[in-house]
Amino acid sequence: MASYYLVEPISAGVQSEGALAFLTMTFVKVSRARTHICMSAEEIAQECAKLQNEWSWLYAFNYPATDLSPLVVRLKEANQSVAIRTDGSCVIPFPIDWLSVKPANPDFAQRTGNELIIQPEQSRIRPGTLKDLNFPYKFVQPLAHEGVDDPISRSTCFEFIIGHPGWRVSNSHFVPKTSGPIGGSIHL
Repeated sequence: MASYYLVEPISAGVQSEGALAFLTMTFVKVSRARTHICMSAEEIAQECAKLQNEWSWLYAFNYPATDLSPLVVRLKEANQSVAIRTDGSCVIPFPIDWLSVKPANPDFAQRTGNELIIQPEQSRIRPGTLKDLNFPYKFVQPLAHEGVDDPISRSTCFEFIIGHPGWRVSNSHFVPKTSGPIGGSIHL
């Protein structure tokens, strides 16, 4: 039986944040909004393969309401490396190539992955209070307004990393106004 997903238009672009910054990728934003396009896992994998990027980046902020495992299987069958961005509210129970966690609150469940990105002003999370984490890459990220880093937020991030080895400052969401619907990426 085919698995279907509601997605925003699939697009190619350049990742602009975290450890995979500046890699070209195909972006798939999975949603529950009925105004988005309904596509099967196979159709999504075919569209991603057409764009000829090594990586497919799935935005999965509504997981587990949407079971992503059939989509990940189809993308892997299409020779795609798969990255998932989640808010960490639930643990991703299947293997993927890259797991990026950008939590919205301090009580997030996904405590392991490839990278953790915290925006302290937005998430109510203070990086120094986080414990029991297993992420090789840990970032604080300044807030941005209209594609420009907020100078106070950026300063706060740099002050934090000075006293906390292993943390870095990530690029913020630099997205040109003509770029399309997905934040955190520069579209081609």
